[in-house]
Amino acid sequence: MRNLRNATEWSQADLATACQLSHWDAGRDIIAKIESGKRQVTDHELIVLAKVLMVTVAELIGEAPLPLKTKELNALLHSRRYAKATPKVARLLPR
Repeated sequence: MRNLRNATEWSQADLATACQLSHWDAGRDIIAKIESGKRQVTDHELIVLAKVLMVTVAELIGEAPLPLKTKELNALLHSRRYAKATPKVARLLPR
């Protein structure tokens, strides 16, 4: 999850905000605990994370390889998010 978040050039707070916009009330502290292995993820949370990071659940948990290198993934996520983002969300996205 941390690698995907870094590929999007998001901070933990940015990822938490994106999760909140997808109906999971996550804060930066929750993202930090998940990334450090101090907190497990529920099925609902896993689905939201996969949706927000634009990968499958299998890819997120490492059961399927990510289809793109990190640099290519960053470019893909960047273009998809700008295409779908509302003005409020767009300002959170990396440019």
